[in-house]
Formats: sequence, structure tokens, C-alpha cells
Amino acid sequence: MDLHLRPVSTSDSELLFGWVNEPEVRKNSFDSKPIEWKNHLVWFENKIKDKNSIILILEFEKKPIGQIRFDKENKTKTYRIDFSVDARYRGKGLGKHIIKLGCEYLENQLLKNKISLIGEVKTENIASQKSFLSNGFKINSKGSNKIVFEKNI
Repeated sequence: MDLHLRPVSTSDSELLFGWVNEPEVRKNSFDSKPIEWKNHLVWFENKIKDKNSIILILEFEKKPIGQIRFDKENKTKTYRIDFSVDARYRGKGLGKHIIKLGCEYLENQLLKNKISLIGEVKTENIASQKSFLSNGFKINSKGSNKIVFEKNI
């Protein structure tokens, strides 16, 4: 399968807006309210300028099919992960691949700096849980509505 990641560009704003408002993505988000376009634009413009945020687009045969974002927590070596796969490509195990490729991208970019990766998943989102576990993430904590996964690289 020809999957690769590329950095996000300013032209991806509308693409990400469409993905973030897909019903399944909203359902699996901790804040499930739909995102308004004007709020998304402000968020996107800030994120692509933020040196502590890395957004990558997953492509298959040169078509964008998902996104993964790493947000570095201030003054730590910890990155929080957010990812989603286009609805047309779900159910194919791509969550596992996007996390694997994203971790490899970070390892290459950060070279020898050791970091921690954190992923928070709703307890009912079994597909995302499997994606983190299949990439060597361990359960850090488990609450009534979320599970926190962690991996050190």
C-alpha cells in the first residue's frame, strides 16, 4: 500500500474542516459540537504557525485520506496526538498506519531527542484504541470516558 505523510499546507484548511466535522469524528471527540468555519480558520492559521504543533496529511496514491497532529506540551518533551481518517477509507486499518508513519516522522525530525507521545481516546472508540496498542503504546490511565495511551520514543 503506497501510504506516505506530507506536511500540511495552507491549502488544506478546507479539507481538515470537512474531516473534523464528519459525524463519526465529532462523535469520537471529547467536545462533540460541530466546528464553525470561522472558528476553524482561526484555529488552523494559529496551528500552522505554531512551532509546537506538527500537522501531517496521510496520502494514498496522491489522494489525502487522513491527518495526524502532534501538539507539544509547553516546557516538556511530551506530544499529544490527534488523528482521523477520511470516512471513505475507515475500516481498513489505516489508523494503525497513520500512527506508525507519524511516529517515524517525529523520530526522524527530532533525531536523538527522547520524547513521550500521548493519545487520549474515548472508551467506546475501539478502533482508535487498537491503533495505539498495535503501535506499542501502553495504557497510562483509564477513566470512565477516556483511556490515555503513552509511548516513549
